[in-house]
Amino acid sequence: MKQYFSDKMFPDKDFPFSITHLLQGAKMTPHTHDFIELVFVSEGHTIHRVDFEAESYSYGLIQGDCFTIMPGDIHAYSDSKNFVIYNVAFQPEILQSELDELQRLSCWESLFGEKTFPLRKRFHLTPPQRSKAESFLRKMMLEFNSRTSGYQFRIKLALLETLCIIDDANVVGWHPYDDEPYSGIMKTLNFMEKAESNPFKLCELAKMAGMSVSSYTKKFRNMTGQSPCEYFTGIKLEKIRNELFSSDLSITELAYKYGFCDTSYMIRLFRRRHGATPQAYRNIIMSKQK
Repeated sequence: MKQYFSDKMFPDKDFPFSITHLLQGAKMTPHTHDFIELVFVSEGHTIHRVDFEAESYSYGLIQGDCFTIMPGDIHAYSDSKNFVIYNVAFQPEILQSELDELQRLSCWESLFGEKTFPLRKRFHLTPPQRSKAESFLRKMMLEFNSRTSGYQFRIKLALLETLCIIDDANVVGWHPYDDEPYSGIMKTLNFMEKAESNPFKLCELAKMAGMSVSSYTKKFRNMTGQSPCEYFTGIKLEKIRNELFSSDLSITELAYKYGFCDTSYMIRLFRRRHGATPQAYRNIIMSKQK
């Protein structure tokens, strides 16, 4: 089993912290480490395997999920589909001066306390919460990569803001992957992520999941906090956001590519999700890259 250690993980030994934003491979072998990982799923889904007392358990993870892996925990990912995560690794000493206040947050014990068999609780962020959290996660990445004077303090501020956002999110249960209806809904999530702009009928998704339309809609919302239509729209808006700085397509061309017949409607949805119009967002990103 692979092990990761702090002495190779953190470039600044006086500030044991690192953050990555990466697309995971289809499969990751079981591993453990001697530091804390705060994991935020920004895209896609995967099967999360956890080893506990000589047994292995598999759970589904979807976009918006947030959880921790503590020192000594053994875990891995498999069957990943467009699975992109922010992985915040740190030693608890960086938050020592704020510990008394942090322990008053309702999420603190759920994230960092003693785990309840076989995992600590996880949180699921709604799209607005997700957008706010990602803005601070990107801030941490920017500060970590530049490491200019005072970067440690700015990273701590962004990390504290992120924890406050998680504190407002809903605690959700871990759904064993091999239990219906979870595996059926995961099939439809995979379909949505590949569909891009192709329209679909709710009855087709329900049939794919092996449920009635009403049962599928209810269980989908219980699992994701959104309706299937809202979730699919969120996938398309995320793909548009990524293309704003990876392609030269115009805003109208991006709207058409991802199935929005009305560009103005797409712009309103994008601004509601990211706090800026697509063009303003593109300008901000481009200005930071200069």
